[in-house]
Amino acid sequence: MATRPVSPLVARLVGLKNIFEAEVAGHDAHRKGDAHPLVRCGARGPARAAIRDRRAGAWSIPAAHIILHRRDRPSRGERENPVAGEIVRCLPMGEMTAVALRVVHGEKTDIFFSVPTHVAERNGLAVGETARVSLLAEGIHLMPATHP
Repeated sequence: MATRPVSPLVARLVGLKNIFEAEVAGHDAHRKGDAHPLVRCGARGPARAAIRDRRAGAWSIPAAHIILHRRDRPSRGERENPVAGEIVRCLPMGEMTAVALRVVHGEKTDIFFSVPTHVAERNGLAVGETARVSLLAEGIHLMPATHP
């Protein structure tokens, strides 16, 4: 499946843009059932990933699992894995607007996603503005840095 590639190379080949270095930093003790590892996402804090424990060299998330927080109704913690950053690209393309959110200044940590253009306009998305998104745990996919 294109959203669960076996390696970062395969992820790039199938067109996934959101591929980052990662390491398992611990486990979410509050979750029942399967162990939910906490993934250290580059320089950012841990994120909950709904996958079974394994060593990880990289992680990916499809754009469909990235949720923009509304400016007029900020999240109160009901969304998982909230991330804030600076918009470095905001390109209207008809009904959809492509967005790149840089979460760590000066590093290649851009998160790519799209929103309907009316949503981008309502939220005042523009280059240089700050925005917040949630990375849904069910979409975070860990993979080894290299595939054997």
